[in-house]
Amino acid sequence: MKKEQNLKNNAEPQMGYDTLLCGVISGLEKQFDKIKNKHPKHIVWLRMDGFVHCIKEDAILINKVLGCTITKRPDSGMEISGFNDNMLDEYLPKMIKEGYPVAMCDL
Repeated sequence: MKKEQNLKNNAEPQMGYDTLLCGVISGLEKQFDKIKNKHPKHIVWLRMDGFVHCIKEDAILINKVLGCTITKRPDSGMEISGFNDNMLDEYLPKMIKEGYPVAMCDL
């Protein structure tokens, strides 16, 4: 019985949703940084799987302009925001009207 308990205690923990999400966002963060460095005056929208992601300072800005909810990565506290891409026809003209150029990147 003790041997079985030790096997259970030594089993590798399963990755939770937050851990998996952080891995995905880290890849987005690298792509965001690369694009933002090339286009520092643009708001970078990363479109993937029917959703538009914004991170860091761009997440804060779309929260103010569009009212999108901001969440934070549990490990780094980095801001993340976004919306379903079916809102592009409404949100893109609003950003441009407010004077913000947008760089849309399909991933």
